[in-house]
Amino acid sequence: MACKMDIACRQTLNECVARFRELHIEEQIDFDKFYLYSIVTHSTAIEGSTVTERENVLMFDDGILPAKRNLTEQLMNLDLKRAYEKAFALFDGERDITVQDLQMLSAAVMKNTGSE
Repeated sequence: MACKMDIACRQTLNECVARFRELHIEEQIDFDKFYLYSIVTHSTAIEGSTVTERENVLMFDDGILPAKRNLTEQLMNLDLKRAYEKAFALFDGERDITVQDLQMLSAAVMKNTGSE
């Protein structure tokens, strides 16, 4: 049996979801782009990049390079974004992933930085 707290939380969550749908927020935000930019930012941060998510948005959408970041960091983020976009275009779930596909994506990730 659910406790009163769980019932209240579930009710609040349901109200929030209903309000979200009522406001049509899913039509106002490109969640695929948001997820991609977030993945790129966090993945490159693991590799040492200090480019922020906001800087990536400006770089990817408007071509504005972050002045306080070095070229390697900028290229790392741009390369990873392009590699993800290639992967999304290639793999729609209808075909097998080959060794050559993985090699091409690996090359795309390292295209401009050339480091291991």
